Amino acid sequence: MKNYFKIIIVIISLLCCSSAFAKGVNFINADWKEILKTAKEKNKYIYVDCFTDWCGWCKVMDKQTFTDKTVGNFMNTNFIAVRYDMEKDFGLKLAMKYRVNVYPSSLIFNPDGKLVYVLHGFQKPADFLITLKKSLDKANQLDLKGVSDSLDLPYPTFYNYSFMKGDDRSWPVPDKVGRYLNKETDIFSEVNWCLIYRFSLPKIWEDFFLLNINKFKDLYGEPDVNDKINSIIFDHFQEAVKDTDESKLNTVKDLIDKYQAEKADEIKMYYELMFYEQTKGWDKFCKKLEEFINKNDYKNTGLINEYCWKIYQCVDNPDYIKKAAGWMKNVTAKDPVYANLDTYAALLYKDKQYKEAELYAKKAITAGKKTKDDIKGTEQLLEKIKKEKGK
Repeated sequence: MKNYFKIIIVIISLLCCSSAFAKGVNFINADWKEILKTAKEKNKYIYVDCFTDWCGWCKVMDKQTFTDKTVGNFMNTNFIAVRYDMEKDFGLKLAMKYRVNVYPSSLIFNPDGKLVYVLHGFQKPADFLITLKKSLDKANQLDLKGVSDSLDLPYPTFYNYSFMKGDDRSWPVPDKVGRYLNKETDIFSEVNWCLIYRFSLPKIWEDFFLLNINKFKDLYGEPDVNDKINSIIFDHFQEAVKDTDESKLNTVKDLIDKYQAEKADEIKMYYELMFYEQTKGWDKFCKKLEEFINKNDYKNTGLINEYCWKIYQCVDNPDYIKKAAGWMKNVTAKDPVYANLDTYAALLYKDKQYKEAELYAKKAITAGKKTKDDIKGTEQLLEKIKKEKGK
């Protein structure tokens, strides 16, 4: 009798979970041990959707991707799909174990229960299918030698607190992490890697990590090690900004040359643009943007638009206002979407080219109405243009 009722409960839970995604992915609700057992018996991979209740893109993925029929057919055939809120209950255990801190994220486990693939961010159905197929190819899978099967590791309390929700979350200062590591005998342990990966480090431990990159990659995979390198570079960048110190920016560029050599020139230029923007060094910002455009042509129109809008907002040098208007003229010719047309109209207005500014403000409004963008700002701009034009 007990077994009978257990079967009924499982069937009901499966039907309830799948009903929300009737045309797409059948997410099941079951104990993790049962999921691991079923995956092994059926030789299926496990897909874990990692979400939080405040994550907007998680909701978009629910509506657009997980409900897609083609995605559903593929996932229901090849995966056991489950989903967890990463800020509570079992989801919190997974987040701490696998250091999940970007949402939405996907964890993919092989039939033996080993993590073999990680995906961060929203993907549309077609892109998601490509990723899923890629994750099933063993040539693309992670081999995480340092990761144990245990979900209950002896983390220090400050690590636990860093995963709490809302106001309960707290972060240790680097020195606190350093003092903990100073007492450890095996710095390469799984717990210590969690700390090294997640937190900013004192210089001695930062240097230790950089000297032992290859060993960390062997134990915990290249993607997470590269993430840590990125976070170290960004920590140094933030220090340079805080002190408005270009010599510290040079340290950032040196790290990029050493550890991100393949795309060093491109990455350094992004950091330089961010530095001059955040320190309000607008002349240098404009010169660096001009260099960026000359090197990259107009491949990234969205980024050029973002930078040119900053020039409209913050720069008064008429030479650079005129140059930015010229850059946006090329951008709108290539990509005449609302945001680009709006920026171009604003720069023309600031450059006192009122006739052209009025023309492109109207074009922006027309484009914005078609795509249902918020055009109030452009309508207000158009009124200002007409007022100046009428003087």
